[in-house]
Amino acid sequence: MPNKKSTRNNKKQCNKQKSPIEKAKQTLYFWKGSTFPVFMKGDHYNYFNNSSIKMIKDGIKHGYSKEQQIVNYKKDLDIIEKQLLKHCNPYNKHGMKNLCQELGQIEAKISIMWCLNICALLNLNAIPNDNNNGILHLSGDLPNFNML
Repeated sequence: MPNKKSTRNNKKQCNKQKSPIEKAKQTLYFWKGSTFPVFMKGDHYNYFNNSSIKMIKDGIKHGYSKEQQIVNYKKDLDIIEKQLLKHCNPYNKHGMKNLCQELGQIEAKISIMWCLNICALLNLNAIPNDNNNGILHLSGDLPNFNML
């Protein structure tokens, strides 16, 4: 009969093994029904939401009205979405490389702009949080897939 100490060690080792399904949190950011196809590890919603509030306040300090910021954020998202549909429909690394070259930015910066602009538009009450625009929070047992 195994002693209690060896049983506890076996349980610890079992808990350390990664399963194909992990407890996870992920947030998807939608614009006109599209989401950015590359996901960051973890849930960064609080960071993006707080940063978008700061971005709006900084815009006002620099003379950009809320209305002008709404126009700018929507314009940026339209440009990114157009390139996503052109190069990454369906997603592939070659298409993402072409998208980055066309926009003159690295993938991470484009993804961050996508998330920040959607949060800003929600904070400005410029878009609804619905099936086409806004944020979808996922949590629970999510299959592993490659993320940034």
